[in-house]
Amino acid sequence: MHMDQYAGLPVRVLDGSGQEFGQTSLGEVSEAIRTSSGNTGAGRHNVTTTAGCGSSGNPATGGTGLNIFADPGAVCSLFRPIQLSTDATSRGGTLRGLGSWNVDVSFVKKIKLTEKARLTFSSEFFNLFNHVNFLDPAMSLQSPQTFGVLTTQANDPRQVQLGLRFDF
Repeated sequence: MHMDQYAGLPVRVLDGSGQEFGQTSLGEVSEAIRTSSGNTGAGRHNVTTTAGCGSSGNPATGGTGLNIFADPGAVCSLFRPIQLSTDATSRGGTLRGLGSWNVDVSFVKKIKLTEKARLTFSSEFFNLFNHVNFLDPAMSLQSPQTFGVLTTQANDPRQVQLGLRFDF
């Protein structure tokens, strides 16, 4: 049996498209400034907000209904764009993404048939519990409708492999 478990990594809340000051890549986009230490309620939540932050996740309009935040509007309001006149650094990574876990297991049964013949049955289960792990969502103040919306699965669904081997 093999189990992997990871805590969520720091995620960036971006405040623009990367073109405000002539940046050439997303790596140069500045992070938004967190204005309060309010509770973000990070986790996987069913959200049906109809307007504003996280609204593209609304199942009534074809969204997944899943958001990393219980109230994406409240979390979105905790951030503001960086101000060059007052902010020395963006203090990025103040939020953490989703953690993940997975369990794989394998079983082998060897059966001796004769002095020289042997039958081996094997089974392998990947993602044994068929648990979904999501990729971290996009969090940009530039497009608040997708703020925190979970759309992409990071792992594969359960896979089962069975094997039978005859040795002689």
